[in-house]
Amino acid sequence: MVNFSAEGVTKTKQIIKDSNLLKEKMLKPEYTPEKPMADATEISVITDALSGYFKICAERLKFDLKAEQLLKNAYIGGLGIAYTYWDNNAPTGLFADYSKTHKIKGDINLRILDAENVVFGEPGCEEVERQPYVLISEQLDIEAVRREAKQNGLKETDIIPDDTSASSRSVAVVTKLFKQYDNLEDTYKIMAVKVTKNGVVKPVWDTGLTRYPLAIFRWESRKNNIYGESEVTHLIPNQIAINRMLTSQCWSALSSGMPKLLINNDIVSDDVKITNDPGQIIRANVGYENNLNNAMQYVAPAPWAEQYSKAINEISSNTLFDAGANDVALGNVAPTNATAIIQMREAALQPMQIYKNRYYAFVEELARIWADFWISKYGNRQIKIQTEQGTEYLNFNAQRYKNLILNATVDVGTSALWSEAVVISTLGNLLELGIITPKQYLERIPKGLVPKVNALISEITENNTLKGDNNAG
Repeated sequence: MVNFSAEGVTKTKQIIKDSNLLKEKMLKPEYTPEKPMADATEISVITDALSGYFKICAERLKFDLKAEQLLKNAYIGGLGIAYTYWDNNAPTGLFADYSKTHKIKGDINLRILDAENVVFGEPGCEEVERQPYVLISEQLDIEAVRREAKQNGLKETDIIPDDTSASSRSVAVVTKLFKQYDNLEDTYKIMAVKVTKNGVVKPVWDTGLTRYPLAIFRWESRKNNIYGESEVTHLIPNQIAINRMLTSQCWSALSSGMPKLLINNDIVSDDVKITNDPGQIIRANVGYENNLNNAMQYVAPAPWAEQYSKAINEISSNTLFDAGANDVALGNVAPTNATAIIQMREAALQPMQIYKNRYYAFVEELARIWADFWISKYGNRQIKIQTEQGTEYLNFNAQRYKNLILNATVDVGTSALWSEAVVISTLGNLLELGIITPKQYLERIPKGLVPKVNALISEITENNTLKGDNNAG
């Protein structure tokens, strides 16, 4: 879970209490701010709302699926890159007026980029924010690029495919992100320009952002190199050794089952066709000086090296162990003692903790980028949040929070192997001891285990209500 906070803004118990009251007002469509500037109470409401809104945006953008692709890119290539951009045509389902005649369009979108398609202005610097510029290359549908150029008031005829053949339907588009500094005020803006080889798709524009919209995840850090190091780089020599030994074993087995046959042409004439079929009669001309055993013989197969099997298993297991992929981490243990398994798992996953920490840092950076977009691009609109009553919309006037410095932290709860089994066992024990009720048990049981669980909870509530009424009578 991502939690937002505003730097330099206090958040006391009293402010939290007051923010709960203000939140009820801000959930009403007709809400109008009472103060000209946002105070600590209002900022507390907004940061809490954005914490929940991050999850809603992540679900809309299918972040979990894209994060899997990012991690795979980093594992294979060393660097995973998440590019957040503003999609002018994204539907929001919101309206700018009460009569619902003016639709609000535009929202953030997310793409996972290949590292080879991103050029950093200073690759020796490991921080994205310190880059003088970033180039992003993408192969896009030419008609979509032409429409964008036309919307920006440019000639769509200048956009021609890289390949002049009639079947070509794509064009390479390069987006340049760079910082434009104001030396007098000691500030900068994130500017951008989008071009093709022969034309301009969108001239230089002010993105309104305060940071580059790129969040990166390196699998292994490499000094003075932003692209990092992949895990596969260190696995290649081991894999080559394993492949060679497996090839030798397979060749030995094939040679034993289907050995090559040598024929002495001085004894067996060329007219005789050797098929190697069982029972074939082969006529040989054997004189007193020749021996029939010299007519044909099989080539001895390569010897079977028993040590190869042992070496393959040792290299494979050592490689997995060094990478942190041992039996406990992979779940290849019997669930006989949940507590012992959890302790073993925590110890087994310790080598992977550095990767988890880097991933959490990536999510925090992505959250800050999204918050930058929300404040700079959303204007005056409502944002969807989840409350105890269900899904509601909170009034969000981005202009009031322009000067906020938002920080994001990832709160990671403890996870356990066999977590569902542990949860069910713990809840069952609490139910047997009478510490919780059947309703509380069903409300906390993992989703999907009991069909129509909500209907079951409603029936229990109704029955309890009826019993209460009968006892009262």
